[in-house]
Amino acid sequence: MFDLKFSTSKAKQGYIGLYFESSAIIEKLQEKIDPYHLRPAQINSHALPIQKNLHCSILQNIHKNISKEVISTMCAAYIDGLYASQYRLHNLSLFENLEGTGANGVPFHYDVLKFDLDAPIVLNLHETLALRLQEYHNHPFSFENYHPHVTIAFVKPNSCGFLLEDYKDLEINLMPKSLKYKSKERKAALETLFDLEAILSF
Repeated sequence: MFDLKFSTSKAKQGYIGLYFESSAIIEKLQEKIDPYHLRPAQINSHALPIQKNLHCSILQNIHKNISKEVISTMCAAYIDGLYASQYRLHNLSLFENLEGTGANGVPFHYDVLKFDLDAPIVLNLHETLALRLQEYHNHPFSFENYHPHVTIAFVKPNSCGFLLEDYKDLEINLMPKSLKYKSKERKAALETLFDLEAILSF
């Protein structure tokens, strides 16, 4: 056990994600999406409609008082397992009918085109972080509905049925690249907690 050392940063709630090497197969899939079918720009979001930096979100809504150093300490025990694990993408599918707000302030609906991610260690790390942060800080994290996935694109509803059919049997193995953290501060940049590529190079 260790004591949490709370940050005095004014950043809002943060995020941690596992990032992967690029995939030529996924890039070709993304090229088949008609630009007209992409979700419009969303207010207060820098996420591009086409996801070029492939990643799986491990945990979101990390309280502003939980510092990056604490997150790094909690993740350290998983690093060997993260770079040794296999990451299998399968089941190209949709999270449907999500709500967003356009840059013009007009609400809209969109779908998330994604692959499910088969990697037990990702689920284990998520649950460990959620439980330990809730225990130490009494800040509610919910992981009952956590669904490990890698987003391919944000698209308009009912626009990608042909891709779901064409790629229904596709499976892809990804290589892990890095574990990254980002606070929700407006201009915050992604920070690398652990460079898995460097570990793999030895």
